[in-house]
Amino acid sequence: MLRLAWEFEKLDLDKHAERCFNQALVVGPDSFEVNKQVGFYYLGKNDRARARQYLSRSFELNPRQPDVAGALGTLGVVVESPESPPMTMER
Repeated sequence: MLRLAWEFEKLDLDKHAERCFNQALVVGPDSFEVNKQVGFYYLGKNDRARARQYLSRSFELNPRQPDVAGALGTLGVVVESPESPPMTMER
């Protein structure tokens, strides 16, 4: 669905692209990748509120996405990088 949505977007068929993105969200509402792609779509359309919504959800689901963190930063969202697990030294 994501590939089809991006193909429709390339052809300026936004209504069809949005339908595909919405269907992808129905199938995978907790998919960080789906939320990420939808967020970047809306960012490209300069719909900052929707971009922020979906990119924030993607980052919440998987905080190890520097591209999403960067995009959120440009939207004025402060994100914290995930902490690495503490290293232990064995002797």
